[in-house]
Order: sequence, then C-alpha cells, then structure tokens
Amino acid sequence: MPITLQDLSSLSLLPIPDLPVTTFINEDEDKMILIKNRQVFNIPFGRVADEVINNPSLQTILNDLSNKVSNLQLGITGIADPTTNPQGTGFQRYVVSVPGTYNNFRDADGNPLVVTQVELDQNIVEFWGKDNVWEKHLIPVLKASFATLTADSQVFLFDGSLTPVPDRTQVTLTVTEHDYTSAPGDIKWQVLDEDGINWNTIFGEVSRSLVVPVDASYWGDQNQITIRYYYSDTINDQMTIYKVYAGKSNYTTVISSTFGDTFLNGNINTTLTAYFYFAGINITDQIPDSAFTWTRKSEDEEGDAEWNAAHANHSKSVAIDETMVFRIATFNCDVRFTP
Repeated sequence: MPITLQDLSSLSLLPIPDLPVTTFINEDEDKMILIKNRQVFNIPFGRVADEVINNPSLQTILNDLSNKVSNLQLGITGIADPTTNPQGTGFQRYVVSVPGTYNNFRDADGNPLVVTQVELDQNIVEFWGKDNVWEKHLIPVLKASFATLTADSQVFLFDGSLTPVPDRTQVTLTVTEHDYTSAPGDIKWQVLDEDGINWNTIFGEVSRSLVVPVDASYWGDQNQITIRYYYSDTINDQMTIYKVYAGKSNYTTVISSTFGDTFLNGNINTTLTAYFYFAGINITDQIPDSAFTWTRKSEDEEGDAEWNAAHANHSKSVAIDETMVFRIATFNCDVRFTP
C-alpha cells in the first residue's frame, strides 16, 4: 500500500523592513507583493511604472519602496562578523552572522552597530550602508505554521477466530500544532469517502486528539480509512488506519509515517516504515532488510530514478526530508523474499 506525501509549500517571500505596509519580494516569480488595508498588489518588476499609472494609490507606497527595492536588487556584498572591515563606497549590503559589537559599521552618529543573539534568532539581520554610513535592518523570519499527526497504532489486527477479535478496540490520533494554537471550534476531523474524493466531517470532534473506534460507523465496509485533521486549506495532516485479519492467506504491506503525510513549507521530517503481514501475522522482523525496496514517484523523473536506485534492497524504514518531496511524491515499498 503506497503512501503519498504532500508538501503544501507557499511562495518564497522575502519581507522588506521599515515600510508602513506589508511588503514582500517574491523571488520565485520576480514580482513585488504589497498588502495594505487587506488590498493585495502583485506587481511584476518590469511593470511597476504601468501599475503606478493605472493605480495612483500605489504612488505613496512605491516612493518609499523604490530605494529599498533597488538596494535589494544589488545583492549581498558579503557576510559580516565583528572583525569585518567594509571597503569601498556606494551602497553595500551585508548579512550578519554572529552577535556582537561591529566597530567597523557605524551609524550616522558614529555609533557602532550592535547585534544581539535574540535578534539573530528571530530575524535575518542585515547592515545596509552607503559611503560607510550604516543602518541595521531586521527582517523577520517567516515561520511556517503546520500540523503533524501521530498515532498510538495505525493497525487493528484481528485474530483468526470465527468471529474475529481485534487486538485493540480503538486507536488515538494526536495532532501537534507548530507555530499556531487552534481555538475551540477551529478544528475538524474528517474521513475520506470510499471514492477517495470528498472529506466527510466527523461531527462533535473538535479537540486535538481523535479516538477512532474499531467499529465506528464511518468505516463502512472498508478495511482502511484515511482520516484528516483540518485547521485550514494550508494547515492539515492526514493518516491512514488499517484492519488486518489473521487466517487470510495473503500478504499485506502497511506503510506508516511517524508524522502524517501532509507537510507545509518544506517542513518535512518523517520516517516511513514498512510492516509486512502474512495471514494477518506481522512477520516484519523475520525478513531481512535487503528484501525491502523503496520507490518514489513524483514530478522529477530523473530524481526518482536516482532515489529509487539508492533505496533498492535498502531497509524496513526510510527517513524522508524536504529534499525528497517537491509538491507531492508517492512512496511504495516492495517486499520480496522466499518464506
């Protein structure tokens, strides 16, 4: 049973400091994004003049922005530490690497610029200077809010009796919220329908954990269901729960993910583990690692081929990070061995 991981990455946005408006440089699409009073302006760099003519309300904003955009387009002069001695005249832009007092970078009053560890932890710190007069700029780091799901188990294992009895009566899913806190009523727990198209809300479930009974009505006649924690279109995660029956002479491979299978803004850090069942019995530990071959399918066919070659006859588990998923990737594990 393959597992599909999604990276719901937003655009790469670089905030511009010290403006009375929320302002970003979108480096992916070579445009400016200005947000003021809930109005959004998307301005390609090559059409700034046209946009100002067509929308006079932008004039005030762009007057303040023009110098800063020009500075940004000049690029980074270098990386600064307290021993760095800037050379030359004209505009220069340094990225600060460590806290300290920068005696060679002085403001208009002749005072050295000082950078604290707290500033570095919370911002990209840059020195902007012209003709050796310097300003410190703090560019807030845009933290991505995202959710990760974990479960005490992803499998209900039924025995081989005439009326199969599960090894547990319920499993519990728990969500961890990163860089945000949901309020009562913000959360939805949903089940994917049998057609794999629509999400049906489980009414009355609004906490950060969900108990999934083995006999819940939303199972229907299915032996696997996919459940989603939903906070917003960009903050959600999902996990699949399985029923496996002993006594049925078939093989079943179940792939679990330690932190769900939907990720935001490249925050991908999960481990996939393949569990192999024969006749409902977990025999994973009896199979050598070399019997497990992992494959990836994504938009990057060349990268998939390289990844697949590196993970053939690999191991029962594989660590997945942001370098392995661009937008969406499906991972599968093929187990081949002689009983």
